[in-house]
Amino acid sequence: MSNVFKTIFFILLSSAIHFAYAQGNIDTLKFYRFTSEKKAQITLKDGYKNGPAIYWNFFGKKIMEATYNMDTLDGEIIGWYSNGNIKFTGFYTKGKQNGKWYYWYRNGKISAIQNFVLDIPEGYWYTWFKNGQLQSRVFYRNGKLENKSVTF
Repeated sequence: MSNVFKTIFFILLSSAIHFAYAQGNIDTLKFYRFTSEKKAQITLKDGYKNGPAIYWNFFGKKIMEATYNMDTLDGEIIGWYSNGNIKFTGFYTKGKQNGKWYYWYRNGKISAIQNFVLDIPEGYWYTWFKNGQLQSRVFYRNGKLENKSVTF
């Protein structure tokens, strides 16, 4: 059996799908495990991911929320660790990272801050050690590193 068929077979075995209809079109896709726990809930418009989407791990913990516009990430995205702490948060504009992105360690301490302008690194980027001490600071202008990394 090819890998594609194995993957499709596994997905079908591991989930049930629920459709919500609005005026004859699928409005929301909800994927469930056979244990009745949700895997994903995706809002659709004309067959495209459009609006909020929520994903859960095997244990029923929310692991990501994202917003789509016509199958393209567009808006806030948030990821969580299985312990409930935030893993990352940021924004997409028409499928490109835009604005400040924040990352945290599993213990809840900040890991990194990055800034983008339509997928291009811009401004100061910071990283921290797990103990909370600042690790590095770099500055980008139009995607190019302006200064050498300052490590602490």
